[in-house]
Amino acid sequence: MWANTTSPAGQPGLWASLLTLPQDHLAVTAGVVVLLGLLGAHAVNVRRHRFDRVREMERKYPHYLKDPSGMNYKDAADIMLVSQKYTYAVPTISKVLADSKQLLLPENATRRAEDTGVVIAEFLCPEGLDSERATTALARMNWLHRRYGKRITRDDMLYTLSLFIFEPIIFCEKFEWRPLTQMEQEARYVFWREVGARMGIADIPRTRQGLWDWQAAYAEKVMVYAESNAKVAATTTAIFLSPQPEILKPFAHKVTGVFLDELCRKAFGLPRSPEWMYTVVPALIGLRAWVIGHLMGPRVEQPSWQKVEVTQGENGKPRYVRQGYLFEPWYTSVKAPRLGLYGATIKPGKPFHPEGFQSTQLGPPNLEGQGEEATLQNAAEMRERAATCPFFM
Repeated sequence: MWANTTSPAGQPGLWASLLTLPQDHLAVTAGVVVLLGLLGAHAVNVRRHRFDRVREMERKYPHYLKDPSGMNYKDAADIMLVSQKYTYAVPTISKVLADSKQLLLPENATRRAEDTGVVIAEFLCPEGLDSERATTALARMNWLHRRYGKRITRDDMLYTLSLFIFEPIIFCEKFEWRPLTQMEQEARYVFWREVGARMGIADIPRTRQGLWDWQAAYAEKVMVYAESNAKVAATTTAIFLSPQPEILKPFAHKVTGVFLDELCRKAFGLPRSPEWMYTVVPALIGLRAWVIGHLMGPRVEQPSWQKVEVTQGENGKPRYVRQGYLFEPWYTSVKAPRLGLYGATIKPGKPFHPEGFQSTQLGPPNLEGQGEEATLQNAAEMRERAATCPFFM
């Protein structure tokens, strides 16, 4: 069939055209064809392996494919992969944070961000949500929250919890190389619903759709501008952008505005970003998603900021030393890289507690050493109940 080197119209065909090229041009063309072929084969291979974990979960839990609503929190934790700025657009939440100074002063906000990342990673530790490690972290968070009393309302707690469920789902839908599957979405809901029940949040909607509807109605009602919103959001944004050169920060501030919906943007009191950014920024992120999804293999190990080395503390209890960090190297080994997830280059060491952490000691500096007995008691009670039934019934 390749002998016919002319097109039906009598014009030279593709192969005839290639054969009549000078030798040097022919070599270049052949090289390009081979390169494109290799690139295509690589892309096919990447796409195949990119979905290996999805297929593995579907093989392991085939009964959740048609109806994931019966999922339990232990299966959810196994399925789920490990949002938070939106919570600061609710005045009752941002006011508590502003009054406490924990997210108003940069020197406090960075440590709070690291503590939050540490606690969440502990919830999702390999030992499981019912383990001593996870229950101690959750009990410590409960103890810290109880200090604010009725200033933290049930609705604000539930709204914040809902963001941990839905914001990653929304972000993946808009900006990542693939959206989360229905099984993965349900896993996020079931896992965090159980965490919420252990936090003492009452009347959590019994379905993912029910919580989604509640969240939307609550945000519409309470997400309005307040000075405390603006102050806390400004500090938080400054932390994320701190590694950027000063000359780029005004531009970077405008870029961050693209990721906020109109309700949230107005609640922060932020001006709308230039209109062209709402086209260009998503397009660039879409290009990133395409490159990751087609040219880069799946992650083979967890991020360094989630890795810990287990040592023994002076009290005989395990102490966890992080192998990476987000913004500042709190609880991070002195042997860890200087580069943080968001681009900071800070050498681990004092005063960042390079000896690591114990969950009973997490929290603001003025609370170090306080509440340890209450934390351990709450954790033990949590494990005792979990041995008989889940908290969310």
